Amino acid sequence: MATVNYYLKGAISDANIEILKEAKDPSLNEILRTPRQVFLTVSGWGQRIQIYTKKRVSQYEWDKKEQLIDCRRNKVDSDELNDFLLKFKQAVKKRNSANENEGKITNIVELRQIMEEVRPHESLKASASITFEDHFKTFLSEHKTSEGHSKKGRTVQKYNTLNTHLIKYAKSKKTPLRLEMMDAAFLTSFKNHLVTTENLGDNTVAKYIKAFKTFIRFYINRGLIKAFNYTDVKSVEKEGEIYIISLKQLIELQNYKLENKRLEHCQDVFCFQCWTGQRYSDIEAIRFEDLKVNEKGEKIWDFYTVKTGDNIKVPITEYAEMILKKYEGSDKPLPVISNQKQNEYLKELGKIVSEDDGDKKKISGFGDNAKAIEFHDGVRSESYLPFYKMLTTHVARKSYITNSLIIGVPERVVKEVSGHKSEKDFRRYVNLANTYKDEMIRKSFTMENISKFI
Repeated sequence: MATVNYYLKGAISDANIEILKEAKDPSLNEILRTPRQVFLTVSGWGQRIQIYTKKRVSQYEWDKKEQLIDCRRNKVDSDELNDFLLKFKQAVKKRNSANENEGKITNIVELRQIMEEVRPHESLKASASITFEDHFKTFLSEHKTSEGHSKKGRTVQKYNTLNTHLIKYAKSKKTPLRLEMMDAAFLTSFKNHLVTTENLGDNTVAKYIKAFKTFIRFYINRGLIKAFNYTDVKSVEKEGEIYIISLKQLIELQNYKLENKRLEHCQDVFCFQCWTGQRYSDIEAIRFEDLKVNEKGEKIWDFYTVKTGDNIKVPITEYAEMILKKYEGSDKPLPVISNQKQNEYLKELGKIVSEDDGDKKKISGFGDNAKAIEFHDGVRSESYLPFYKMLTTHVARKSYITNSLIIGVPERVVKEVSGHKSEKDFRRYVNLANTYKDEMIRKSFTMENISKFI
């Protein structure tokens, strides 16, 4: 008698999972959460046929024993997906049993026919009266993280911007948006619109195409978009330059006297971020309750990150504590503003400190030209701009990581504090720090410098 089972294409074995767990391999989480094609197989009578169900699920969400979606790990799509998987499997078993009674072998044509019969086509028709805007609102409210949590504010903002781009695209094409339009041709055309009409850089295009694929996958799983291979539409992020400020520049910036309170607040928040290395979303969320003293009597910032929910314990160094003391008695630990405004004010602040102003001497490096690299439709271009124009909240986080490595903080410790999970991303900072160390050694061991000690 033939057996009917599901399997995930490309899933790794339990033994390999244990090996990666023991090795604390950072890639394990990505492997387990990568959506994989769900195949149904019929094995028996010396043959094995299989069919792609046009459904995808990650190994993290898959219950291998039950051969269904684990409802605890997929709180949004599990019921509808499991309903389809159960109906399809039962229908195949019924057809296979009837074929065996007649001495026939089930074939791939029959599997395709059965799958078409059990697919929720009625959902496609039912959705016709609902606008694309309604569907997008439903996606924003019901799409969850892999752990079942709601998306954070900045992620929601990204999806809202994606929706704005889609509306602009539809207007340029003079056609209303509908879910049934979503296919490989639409995705390719939309990507070209972002590149050519909106003139966005490759990294920005990649961000919105990735977000759009998530939206598409959400409605494919619900049966409202006909499945297609959206992975064929490629959009790859390119590595850009890493901009940092040195410890010397950081201390000079923190000590720079400003008359403008708005910029002074920007200055303090930026410097605090440079001394702690955390994302700006976590700087925005900092509370007095998160600032604690550990069992050794050391001050720490103990919190759960906004982006990943990880618990991070950041040592509060002396320079960081000086900033916090300025705002004791205030409503919040730091005078934070929106990320957009902070980035805007940083460039204004950087320009001021890049120039001499009476008795105030400029801070070296802020007015120097820095290389700006952009990728547009795969073409790399370079330009040079004053360094202060590169200042963003990301520079603070990158400066902390690089400076920590330069002064000898172990990589493991820096990763724990920064919350980096990707080894590839972290190696960029290690390589940059090593470059600075090499430069410091060369300058120290010049003939002129050595002669001073002889």
